[in-house]
Amino acid sequence: MWEFHGNDVIINPLVHEYTLVWLTGWSRSPKQDKLVFETLGFFSNVRIRIISGPKRPLPSMPKIKLNAWYQIPKYSYIEVLPDLEESSRLVMDIVEEELKLCNKVFLGGFSAGGVTSFYTMIKSDLPILGLISLSAFTYFFKVPQHRHNSNFLFYIGQKDELIKLKNQRDWIQTESKKLNTKYVEEEGLGHMYSYKEFRTIHNWMNTVAGLPKL
Repeated sequence: MWEFHGNDVIINPLVHEYTLVWLTGWSRSPKQDKLVFETLGFFSNVRIRIISGPKRPLPSMPKIKLNAWYQIPKYSYIEVLPDLEESSRLVMDIVEEELKLCNKVFLGGFSAGGVTSFYTMIKSDLPILGLISLSAFTYFFKVPQHRHNSNFLFYIGQKDELIKLKNQRDWIQTESKKLNTKYVEEEGLGHMYSYKEFRTIHNWMNTVAGLPKL
């Protein structure tokens, strides 16, 4: 088993109305995303648990380990499935811990964290309130029937350098017919965060949780 637990970061709100389990992008630390959420300032009603991927050796330099939910594939997405299976089980354990504290739990992430959170959502039966996928490819996967009534937010920049936008649009047109989906493209945004993106996330979570927009 990869080195995993121990570097989680938890942001406790003044009023805990719901929880967000957040998966960082490739090689990114929870402390970096903690700074993002705290700087934004409008997640004051959300407990946020930020986790990064297990420490994995780089294939080209095996002595160097980085936080990664899966190894970057050389040829096909099929290469990442064993890592995704393992990582999704680790994430499920975290979500189960958070559900013991609050029955309103969202799951989400950025880039590889977005892929892994989405994969965890479709593989598990846990009562996750909604899924947030930022700048992540989901177009290789089918959403199983048990998740057809679940809530999904997909957010992607129109200038994203790593995601095939046409593939994502085509996938959304097909899969969104089965889901409670909000799909947003931001003009001019590359493979990165934006203020508008996080404002959209918070308003969407409040709506799904039955709270007013802020």
